[in-house]
Amino acid sequence: MDSIVNYAIPLLVILIMIVVGAEVTLDNIRHTLKNPFLLIKVSILQIILLAITCLLITFVFNPEASIVSGMVLIAACPGGALSNYYTYLAKGDVAFSISLTIISTLLAFVTLPLFIEAGFSLLLDTESMITVPVAQLMGQLFFLLLIPVCCGMLVRFFFNNWYLHYHIFFQRITMIALLALLIFIGWEQSDYLLQQIFSIIFMAIAFNIIILLAGFGLTRFIAVDKKQSLAILFELPVRNLGIAAITGATLLGHTEIVVFSAAFLLIQLPILLLVIIGIRKF
Repeated sequence: MDSIVNYAIPLLVILIMIVVGAEVTLDNIRHTLKNPFLLIKVSILQIILLAITCLLITFVFNPEASIVSGMVLIAACPGGALSNYYTYLAKGDVAFSISLTIISTLLAFVTLPLFIEAGFSLLLDTESMITVPVAQLMGQLFFLLLIPVCCGMLVRFFFNNWYLHYHIFFQRITMIALLALLIFIGWEQSDYLLQQIFSIIFMAIAFNIIILLAGFGLTRFIAVDKKQSLAILFELPVRNLGIAAITGATLLGHTEIVVFSAAFLLIQLPILLLVIIGIRKF
């Protein structure tokens, strides 16, 4: 079991991050350089909105400490690559979506530890407190996030034709990796999951809906076109489960807090698909 947590999860996350980096094209980089301040502004506002949502839900519903920890963990993570696919389905600006995902991922080795430290300190009581070694976590995330993403970008730059030939295969591998993570988390924490299943489901639904509403509000606040608004809308709620898993289970040593992250993203799928159907229909 320890070998899965200590070795398999990091390897899966590194694979996912390489594929995320390999999805970046020269056009995406040019797109980013056209207005980098907009991307940074959106990324910062997303972090603020996610923090406010965690505070709001905690004070209104007062969930179990493990659920609060899981909520803070998933909120602290950068955007997930699935947001790019949701943006594509909604006919949004996919290049802008990919740029947002990359920017949030590159910033995550700094923002994630600080967010978790602040969230745990503010929302958890003394008995439930989880120690967050901020400096150590930054260093570990630098090697687990930044370097694999940059390696993926180099693969795309130097072996573009080769990657285009196999990119569907690699994307499917990452989806299988995510599914494996979900199965492992559910199996390893099955007792906890059965005890807290109704609370987890309720809080995951509430968290998804409130973040989605916050995303709608954010698109009205920032002066962007409709397609970019759709990219922002899906980037905010979609978080990176792989990073949540490696941070919670491997780096912090608390697999139980990853359960909420997994439930959050599973419940999110039908909600966002309904939103996409509504956008395309109306």
